[in-house]
Amino acid sequence: MADQPIARFRAGAMSCALWESEIVVNGATETMLKASVSRRYRDKAGNWKSSQNFSRNEIPLAIYCL
Repeated sequence: MADQPIARFRAGAMSCALWESEIVVNGATETMLKASVSRRYRDKAGNWKSSQNFSRNEIPLAIYCL
């Protein structure tokens, strides 16, 4: 996988990053895209954290980012 995502998308606290990697299929090298989705929030101490768990109300934002 690449060191940096090829694209990022954001909706509120939700974000999606697209990653590009190369795989070999039947002897031919092909490019595969993968997505990672995360949600940023502040904990009780005020520190920023990330989570890959979403409430049902956040799922539409995750879909929008994807």
